[in-house]
Amino acid sequence: MSWFQGPFRCAPRARSSVNRFLASVELLGGLLIFVSATITLAATGESNSRRSEARLLFEQKKWAEAVVILRPVFKAQPTARDVGMDLSRALLFSGRREEALSVLQEMAAGASGTRREHILRRAQVASRQFLTAETQKLYQEGLNFMWARKFKQAREQLELALSAESDNVEILTRQGQCLAMEGEADSAAEVFRRARRLAPAEPAIRMWLGRMLHLRGELAEAVTEIQAGRAGLPLSEAAPVWLADAMVSTGKREQAIALLEADVQKNPMHVQSLLALARLYLFSPALPLVSDGAALGDEVQPAVKDAPGGGLWQARKKLQLATSRLGEYRLIQHGRNEGELGLVLRTDTETQASITELSSKVESQIQQARSRRE
Repeated sequence: MSWFQGPFRCAPRARSSVNRFLASVELLGGLLIFVSATITLAATGESNSRRSEARLLFEQKKWAEAVVILRPVFKAQPTARDVGMDLSRALLFSGRREEALSVLQEMAAGASGTRREHILRRAQVASRQFLTAETQKLYQEGLNFMWARKFKQAREQLELALSAESDNVEILTRQGQCLAMEGEADSAAEVFRRARRLAPAEPAIRMWLGRMLHLRGELAEAVTEIQAGRAGLPLSEAAPVWLADAMVSTGKREQAIALLEADVQKNPMHVQSLLALARLYLFSPALPLVSDGAALGDEVQPAVKDAPGGGLWQARKKLQLATSRLGEYRLIQHGRNEGELGLVLRTDTETQASITELSSKVESQIQQARSRRE
């Protein structure tokens, strides 16, 4: 027998050992799968049992006891949507809204697509839900004062509502708006910061916070907040105006003009953007009486280059457009757009007064320029 016949002669025995080993591995794998499935079924059964127990407590409005039952289940199964929803509900009605929102935000962070959108919608509802009819009544009374633009009286009612539900985002937002409309930017900013912590995905809150930070001089953070809010408020008339204001304060006047020009191209009925443009063209040191628009962005260069008198003529043109559109602007209920920020910021009378005042300044400066030339 040659030396290489040995291994082949042993092959059947070796194959038998390998087969027995593979069979053992397969059996062990099957046992592991069985044990895993058993544990999963047991955990699911325990989870369902605890949820059923919690639901009984819900019917009895024993929210704190339900939290005790559900919290360990959620800790063991943080991706289980129904468990998280039940826990957030129990936390909310036991007076622990911030914890409830934290649970929902944790769930949203681990979700995607429509599931994430559903969780975020639930978080939005939970952040604004009134826990008692009395609190809702106080809030509604405050809101009525706001619509009448009686902000001091509105604040008094909202403070009473906040004393009962200090973490209600709806009340906090309205309170911040009242402070803002009364010119108290510092206090308003702190209220909006609290509201943002509770509801970080709310674009209107971020817009208002950004505006208050701008008025406080915190410009970099203001631009960041307004940009984040504007992304979620595509129809808002105030959003591009507030962002342009913040950009001008950071020395980006030309970019602000380009932003507003793009907005009125996309939204011709944004009269407030036309007014903001008129102010920038009228008072901009970068836009002399005669300008070729070289300092501006590509979006606004053609309009300025064609203007016979540069900045002043552009200001006049924007005001003429604003005047011609004011009637339709009223008819389409322009408050609908600003209402995305939760409040109509300017009345029709105030808008008309701004147009008249700016037009008077523009015409006066045009006459002065003509006199100098003569």
